[in-house]
Amino acid sequence: MVAAIAGAKSLFSNARMNVLIYSGPEIIQTSLNHSLKSLRAILLPHYTIQSVTQHILTTQPWQKSCALLVLPQTRGGFVSVASKHIKNFVEAGGNCLLLGSRAMITSRSIGRNLGLGSGSLSWGGTEEEATALPLQFFDKSNNRYISIDSDTISEEALPRYVSLRSSDGILVKGVYDVGIPTGQLNGIQGTSVTARYASDNDEEGAVACLSLDVSDGRLTLWIPNIEYPLNGPPVVSAIDQSAIKSSAQGIEESESLRLKLLRTSLVQLGLQLPSEDEKGKSFSCPLPQFLTSTPRKSALVSQVMDAIAAPQPGSQLSVFKDANDEFYFHPLQESLKLLELARAKSDSDERSDPSTWQPKHVVVCLDRSVPPPELTPLFDLRLYYQTLSTVYEKELVDTTGPWGMGEVLLYGEAVTSTQTMLDK
Repeated sequence: MVAAIAGAKSLFSNARMNVLIYSGPEIIQTSLNHSLKSLRAILLPHYTIQSVTQHILTTQPWQKSCALLVLPQTRGGFVSVASKHIKNFVEAGGNCLLLGSRAMITSRSIGRNLGLGSGSLSWGGTEEEATALPLQFFDKSNNRYISIDSDTISEEALPRYVSLRSSDGILVKGVYDVGIPTGQLNGIQGTSVTARYASDNDEEGAVACLSLDVSDGRLTLWIPNIEYPLNGPPVVSAIDQSAIKSSAQGIEESESLRLKLLRTSLVQLGLQLPSEDEKGKSFSCPLPQFLTSTPRKSALVSQVMDAIAAPQPGSQLSVFKDANDEFYFHPLQESLKLLELARAKSDSDERSDPSTWQPKHVVVCLDRSVPPPELTPLFDLRLYYQTLSTVYEKELVDTTGPWGMGEVLLYGEAVTSTQTMLDK
């Protein structure tokens, strides 16, 4: 079986290119949906933004490829079986963005509440919930705990529409919020306030967004739901009740400022945002594909080529044609030049004509060869085959047969819908 990977990124890539949005059972679905939409609008095409289940977060090696872990709003405080994994990721150097959440910052040495939000930790629970713990981080550099508030914020709680002011003076009206802004943060090391609630007078408002160091990692926490768009439900349907009592143009302007605030948070977390020219950019022609196999069975790629070349196997196939497509096959050493030519063609100002998409190019990786990650930026093939081998050994899969699931893979960063080579 040949697996085709087109425009998708593995969770197991070496490069930190994934933005993972947790979608466990604790998460409010509306917050998850808006998080996906807002982050994709800002971060594509630099990052792959995808939801990740509780099972994956607690069982799979996602940490190496994760540039940012996002936790949307929960129904009743962040109490989860995934808490330990999230804690370890951040304290070891990972970045985490929490939305619609509150926290306490507590000094370990004197136990004094310095914090953002209110409430106390609850470490109890039923026997069935014994593995579910409140989310809490320890910042060894500043000797403090950051505890994500486990007090319940009801999903049925009446929302309000607040105004936020960024640290550089930008005012954003009509932001969706069910949080409770209490507490001040003054003189705490390693923290920066991104936004505050705007007050009716000139007094400094309560903290709405805080970014802080957590041991070797970084944490940004938003109390209001900055992920909710201002030009869509539920905000736009209640616009007459909000702080935005203006025209549609005013709403769109506030929506643009909301995204700007969110972008500021992402930059503080170390993400590289695409420029305006890069946003929405797509390939206008196919890119070369890589035909690979697990290094443990180096003959598999040759078997695939023999099947395509039938009825003349072993004939060193270099061109394959049928009624729809024309494929040229190349050795791995030609791949860099092929990619540069294809990208230059795709980057040209002229709109690509599908009639010019022929021939299509396939790099054939023989003799245990696997392309390096820089040639396949959306998928680390080497790590994939290493992980596959580890899983096979752990599950005691019989690998003595000629062909195992996933042992041959065809990678393409941009492919056309017609793939007659796969049919072969």
